Amino acid sequence: MKKPGETTDIFYSAEGGLLFHEIFELAPIGIILLTPEGLILDCNDYFIKAGLITNKYIIIGKDILGLLSGNDHVKFKNNIQEALKSNYIKDQEYSLKLGTEETRAVSMSLINGTSSLQNQVVVYVKDITPTKLIVNGSAQEDDYLHALFEKAPLPYQSLDVNGNIIDVNNLWINEFEYDKREVLGKNFGDFLTEESKQKYLKNFVSSFLEKTVLQDEFEIIKKEGGKVLVSLNGQVYFNKKQQFVCANCILTNITEKRNLHQRVRESEERYKEAQALVRLGYWEEDLVNNTLFWTDEIYRILGLEPQSAPPDNNLFKAIVHPDDREWAMDCYYQSVKNKEPYNIIYRLLMKNGEIRYVNELCKNIYADNGIPVRSIGTMLDVTDRINAEMALKESEDKFRSIFESANTAIGIIDKWNKIVTVNQAFQDTLGYSSDELQKINIKQLSHPEDVDKEVVMLEEMKADKRDRYRIEKRYISQSGNVVWVDLAVAVIRDKDRHPLYFVGVLNDITERKLAEQQLKELVETKDKFFSIIAHDLKNPFGAILNFSELLHENAKMYSSDQVVHMSQLINNSAQLSFELLDNLLYWARSQTNRIEFIPQKLNLCEVVNDVMQLLGSQAINKRVELENQVPEHLIIHADNNLLKSILRNLISNAIKFSYSGKKVTVHAEKLQTYIEISVCDYGVGIDPQKAEQLFRIDSKFSTTGTAKEKGTGLGLILCKEFVERHGGKIWVESTNNKGCKFKFQIPNHKY
Repeated sequence: MKKPGETTDIFYSAEGGLLFHEIFELAPIGIILLTPEGLILDCNDYFIKAGLITNKYIIIGKDILGLLSGNDHVKFKNNIQEALKSNYIKDQEYSLKLGTEETRAVSMSLINGTSSLQNQVVVYVKDITPTKLIVNGSAQEDDYLHALFEKAPLPYQSLDVNGNIIDVNNLWINEFEYDKREVLGKNFGDFLTEESKQKYLKNFVSSFLEKTVLQDEFEIIKKEGGKVLVSLNGQVYFNKKQQFVCANCILTNITEKRNLHQRVRESEERYKEAQALVRLGYWEEDLVNNTLFWTDEIYRILGLEPQSAPPDNNLFKAIVHPDDREWAMDCYYQSVKNKEPYNIIYRLLMKNGEIRYVNELCKNIYADNGIPVRSIGTMLDVTDRINAEMALKESEDKFRSIFESANTAIGIIDKWNKIVTVNQAFQDTLGYSSDELQKINIKQLSHPEDVDKEVVMLEEMKADKRDRYRIEKRYISQSGNVVWVDLAVAVIRDKDRHPLYFVGVLNDITERKLAEQQLKELVETKDKFFSIIAHDLKNPFGAILNFSELLHENAKMYSSDQVVHMSQLINNSAQLSFELLDNLLYWARSQTNRIEFIPQKLNLCEVVNDVMQLLGSQAINKRVELENQVPEHLIIHADNNLLKSILRNLISNAIKFSYSGKKVTVHAEKLQTYIEISVCDYGVGIDPQKAEQLFRIDSKFSTTGTAKEKGTGLGLILCKEFVERHGGKIWVESTNNKGCKFKFQIPNHKY
């Protein structure tokens, strides 16, 4: 709920207040608002501009009798009471004191306040000092009379005994738009509407006969059309011999004044309709007389029939929701005490159990001594608005709950690509906290190779060329890992279709991508497998068949040296076939996860010796020396069979590609977390650009040895798989014609 103190001027939100205030300030006549006791509540600007006072604040809160001559006090008090009973007291003459020696003659009309100004008296004040001067002037003082005639601040006319116009001043001509020649000598009644003419002729003769002041209201027809309602104030003037001289009159345009009261009433009716539409009521409490006023709309807001019961604070308190009652009452009491307005929202509890919300604004009026005299306020039914706000909040809470609990990553990005908010799944997917993400531009999370293609689609959305897109892309998580996502992005636009936010939904497809990659590798493996069978396995068996056939057919013709040579060729082909079949067997078992992985403590030096002994004949035939440089007591935690297979393939390759008479060495070094093993040869080497293809199943790469030995290309692939099975890695360092150094690392387990 809103707390006290947030308010605007209640007076101008009161019933009819907006239009009344406009009329009050713009009316071409002085207006004063009084309490029934005669205390001045306010006055308009015209009252000040007319020179009747210099500053409204010197009279507000004071008794109006202090501005009047003592002789007028009783008459004015009586007129206030009469106005409260009969609603209207026509012009009465008073003497107004200006705080100096000067006294001004004024005419005042008193009107009882309408519903919006209940228990207030509206006083219309007109300065008639010029009229008094003219009426009371001496006939012998012609020059002075003429000066007053021309300088009178209002239209002025002189009439003869028959009511014909003797003279008019320039203001008369300007006001009613006639030429002076069209006016002089004409009867004043000729310029009036028919109804006003009859009244004028009757009242003029009566005033002449009775020697009284001529005072009434008439409707003048202007030359160019249109009617002006005027108040005529004049007096029949006689010379010392009591002979008729003239009737001197001042005319005041009161068209606006006459309409003023009607416009206020019409304003009230319109405001009542507006109140009913917006459910706005007005209340006022007289703290001096302990009286309370409600408009009909207050009754309706409280669930009561208008005027069904007198306004009563106890009745009102009973309808305020019990949980809000003490607080709402305290807001009012604190407002009165601290002399501050308040603006609060509280609940009403209807008889049928319905809860209504009202927005109440209140201000208080104080006398000069600081005593509160009046409280005025408005009450607005805001039930629909509050219910809508609560429904919206409930909807937002539901959305936020769904947003936060969704298993799918959701992020909202602004038009500058800054992350506004993300749900927990988004944070879990990329490993960042919400606070960290809100400091990051979304481009910073994208894989560098995927940024450009997404930027194009974002720019198309900003240019209103598309409302959504969907792509598969990569993000880099906080840990540096690549996260593949299926990303769907939609744009939220304003009413002019300018982009406000982008909503992105991320589905982590990393596992699917890995599966696709594995499937691709399996397909490539299958192709490799068939390639090996179709070519590599066929060639050595073909050689065995060919050489054995030649030996069989020509054994008797060949010399012993030729037979030895031929049998050697058959043996070499058989050896290659065996090596290939052995690798194929290991590879097939590896692909089907049928190779048992049983790591144990091994003496690495002894393992290397076993492998070198197995490959000794191959080295002797090639005249290559094998040297074991592994420390004797270096312990490694590895699978015995897999480790020997790795070493056998690497050492066999080293022999194959070494020049005759060179050396193949095996070295091992214990690092902080790994044991690094190196197999070095001094042979043909490998082109560095082609070295990357050695461990790839999808790229068949095999060369002949220095003695034209053929390889399958499968051995190094097995080495890579077996090293990775241990949690290590393998690589090669090589220079053309200077040899190769194959290195691999096995995690160092301490015992």
